Amino acid sequence: MIDESIEILMHAMRFAYKRGKELNAEKYYKELRKDFGIDLFYEVEFPAHVKFVHPLGTVLGRATYGDYLVCYHNVTVGSGIDEDEYPVIGEGACLFSGARVIGPVTIGNNVWVSPNTVVTRCDVPDNSVVFPALGRSGCEWKPTTRSVRERFFK
Repeated sequence: MIDESIEILMHAMRFAYKRGKELNAEKYYKELRKDFGIDLFYEVEFPAHVKFVHPLGTVLGRATYGDYLVCYHNVTVGSGIDEDEYPVIGEGACLFSGARVIGPVTIGNNVWVSPNTVVTRCDVPDNSVVFPALGRSGCEWKPTTRSVRERFFK
């Protein structure tokens, strides 16, 4: 039910924005923030299939998003220090609670971003689980055969 309501508002917001109705887009943007505690910028093109497991505190900013995106709570995606540096997130990505994807990084297809992982200054290959690099900056990953799409979008 929550996913459907968020999806309806997301599409209405993008529809209004694409047709030059920024005041209407702003209204939907504020409604998403108020009702669901989620911050989705109306300038951003979101994929057709998005699942919000717990949307509270999630901010999906300017980035390129692949289809079949899964977000848990308190996820942040956005630019780096330089305003023109945005992430690219591939198809079938799962961002667990507290995940941060910041700046000009690329998350491959079918990638699981572990809880509280900050992905900045590193690219993540397809079919990976990414986790914090203990004791140093950046991130590490291991290959996986598990499928985000099969797990969440059957």
